[in-house]
Amino acid sequence: MFESLIKSILDKVAGEYIQGLNTDNLSIGIFSGDVKIENVSLNPSIIDLLELPLTLRFSKIEKLELKVPFKNLGSKPVEVFLDGLYVILNPKAQSEWSFKDYKELKAKLG
Repeated sequence: MFESLIKSILDKVAGEYIQGLNTDNLSIGIFSGDVKIENVSLNPSIIDLLELPLTLRFSKIEKLELKVPFKNLGSKPVEVFLDGLYVILNPKAQSEWSFKDYKELKAKLG
């Protein structure tokens, strides 16, 4: 039951960023606060948030580990460890590029 609750919370919070989360690749240490997610991928729409002329062709996250201090959530940080991130990007068709957006991004980055 607790695992399904944590999974539904992770789906709401991380579902925008990762795909493939299920109970087979999720392990939760209730008392230790360890949450391990293995063999998931990035949501392809996450690259659109960067506003770059790229598309996500392939991604894989071998292991994503969270250390959640369930007893002290208000006073201690949640630690996130990422191991084995693989990403393949392709450029978008030039007709989809927006040079105006690129110039604004370049100005933001300095």
